[in-house]
Formats: sequence, structure tokens, C-alpha cells
Amino acid sequence: MRLLKIFITVLFAAVVSFSVYVFLGEKTDYNAPVISCDTDTIEVSVKDGEEEILKYVTASDKKDGDITSDIIIESISSFVADNRAKVTFTVCDSDNNVTKLEKDLVYTDYTNPVFSIAKQQVYYTGASKVDLLDGVTAEDVLEGDISSRITIKESLVDLSQPGVYPVTYRVTTSKGSFSEITVNVYVYDGRLSESIILKNYLVYTDINKKINPETFLSSYPKEMLDEDYSEDYKYELKITDETNYQKSGTYYVTYRLVRTPKEENSSAAEILGEAYLAVAVRG
Repeated sequence: MRLLKIFITVLFAAVVSFSVYVFLGEKTDYNAPVISCDTDTIEVSVKDGEEEILKYVTASDKKDGDITSDIIIESISSFVADNRAKVTFTVCDSDNNVTKLEKDLVYTDYTNPVFSIAKQQVYYTGASKVDLLDGVTAEDVLEGDISSRITIKESLVDLSQPGVYPVTYRVTTSKGSFSEITVNVYVYDGRLSESIILKNYLVYTDINKKINPETFLSSYPKEMLDEDYSEDYKYELKITDETNYQKSGTYYVTYRLVRTPKEENSSAAEILGEAYLAVAVRG
């Protein structure tokens, strides 16, 4: 009799356990949700946030219904070509079933990063060292300040000899896009007595779009340009723009403060101040 009671108890427990298992199994949904997108290529502006990218996709689940609001952007890849990347969407339903969808993502107005040079690249013979990264920064429309990624690709600067030396800077974004620019570094054999300060020493422009060099002047000894400043000398600020605005490349605008004796038949001009603005013309 005692064995019969034990058997019945065990049998009852097994039946209850099986019933619970069947009940829970019927309630659990093993069907993955579906992410839908009407286009193979998603086009956005660099100014758009994730919410603009998410507008292109919807998600539904057999059990949960519309779960579009649960979609997240799992990742955006490095550029696979020019301004094109891969975006991966992910959504999870209430039963932890996960679905992913990958689409092409194109930034329609993306441009490669640009450099900025905040100080004149001038050194003097006999200097102990040269810091070619001083004052050089870079900006990307997607990542912002990427100055820490700037490298010097090539430099032939020789502090023992006065001259003009090209230096090539390169910067690469985390997505793989990059920019390079070659600018001049100047090594003088003596210091000029007066200086001309520019607001920036590098400007970008497009083909056939001419800049106004005067707008880049920050400070210079304006009082010297007055006709009555000196009885013996005439002072001039001479601006020479050698930019070819019809062809892409890097060109220069030269600013010079020049002093010339007022006496007749004298052509002995002396340069008191000098500055150079690099103009990068983009095609």
C-alpha cells in the first residue's frame, strides 16, 4: 500500500511537470522578428543623426506586433568606397529572438577632412629643433577634431640652410577616409624686424572661386602705411596672389611689408615683414 502511494505521488508530480512544460512551450515564441527596408541604399547627410537613418527601417514580430521602436543601429562600418559604408540594424523581441539587417549607407555630402594652420611655418637657421605639427589641426565632418591623427608623411626641412622646404601632412579618419596636403616651411637666416599676422595660414576654396586675401589679415603695422609716417621712407603692404583658380592644387598668397626710400631714382626696397597664405584649390 505504501509503495502504491509513492508511485501515485511520483506520477502526479510528473504529470504536473509535463503540463507546465507544455504550457510554457506553447507560450514561448521561437519565430524571429522581421526587419523591413524599402531601399538597398540609405542616403543621409553628414548632419543627420541616428534617428534619420532609423526612419528607413521597420520591424514586426508575430507575437509582439510592431517593434520598430526597438530597432537599434548596431554598427556603421568603415568606408567601403568613397562616402559609402555598411550599416547594421538589430532588433530583439520579447522572447529574445534577434534579427539583423545590413544595408549600404551613403553620406551624400561627405567631404574628406581638412587641415588648418594657425601659425606661420617659419624657422631660422641654427634653431635646435623644429615642431612641424605645432599649430596644425584637422577636422572631419563626421568625427570632428581629428588632429591627433595627423602625421608627417614627408619633410626635407634643413635648419642649417635658409630656403623653402615642402612638408606633406596626412590625416586618416577612423572610417578610413584621408587627406593630404603639401605646404611650404620657410627657413630664414635672420629675423625680420616687423611681422604680419594672418587669421589662418591655410584656406580651402573650389575651382573658379577666388578668395579675397585682405580678409585673412589679422594684424600688421597699419600706421606705417600713412604717407606722413616717415619723411625718408615709404611703407607699403604688398599682396601677391599667385593662385591658379582654374586648376586644383596648393598655391600661395604673399604678404610683404616693404620700405622704400622716398628719394628720387631709388629702388632699394627692404622687406620688413612677410607672411604666406596657402590656398588649396579643390576640383
